[in-house]
Amino acid sequence: MVYCKIVGVEMKRYWRLAIGCWLLAILQLLMVTNADAQLKKKFIALKKNAKFATVLNGTNQYWVKTSPSVALGTSNFTLIVKAKTSYTGGVQGVVSSGGNSAGTAGFTLQARGDLANKNVHCLIADGSKIIQAVSPDGFVDGKFHTVVVTVNRASGASAITYLDGVAGATASDATETGNVNSAQNLEVGRRSTASLYFNGMIGEVMLVKDWIPTAAEIMQMNISIKRPASGTVVFWYDWKDKGIDKSGNGNNLTNTNGAAVIGY
Repeated sequence: MVYCKIVGVEMKRYWRLAIGCWLLAILQLLMVTNADAQLKKKFIALKKNAKFATVLNGTNQYWVKTSPSVALGTSNFTLIVKAKTSYTGGVQGVVSSGGNSAGTAGFTLQARGDLANKNVHCLIADGSKIIQAVSPDGFVDGKFHTVVVTVNRASGASAITYLDGVAGATASDATETGNVNSAQNLEVGRRSTASLYFNGMIGEVMLVKDWIPTAAEIMQMNISIKRPASGTVVFWYDWKDKGIDKSGNGNNLTNTNGAAVIGY
């Protein structure tokens, strides 16, 4: 009789201990599952916010779209580029589709590390006239910068090149009234009408038609580039999918000579 009571007590203790262990195991499993979920959320957030850039050797690497859909006509437009370089050996093409001379309609953004001001220039041509908007000093210093070029066609052509939100001098010509419709390839990392390659890294690139950003929007671009609420995005490259055009217009780029894409 005493033996049975002792066994009964021990069995109760055993089951209490077993249930306690099971509950502890379930709690630990829930904690691990929750931790995994939190890590997954953090990973997705990091991936979403990650920045990418194409690395170019300045010799033969660039990205190209033949016969691009870049008809700007006489509309206002804005070009946005994040890039860095420390090359001081000469002119470097950053983004271009024509525009290197008055007779070649289109636009060209080029770095001028060969000049004392180490700035970046944007040339806009309508096939007979050309203007050149120059950024403030200091683009060629080995650091990432945000370049924004606004082109107002309300009266001829008027352009401003901003460097990290700071405006350069306004370039204008009231007689430049023709269409800025390039027949040249769209190239990132080279000037489309000459073998002037970019030596450095180019991050996001976006061209928007029928939109001139406000001063606040230009400053925001130093942090992140987003699709504007108005205007039409002509092309947009963030390099997460290499040279795929995020605008939906099919201006996908082809990698020439093995330009790398890395996170930064």
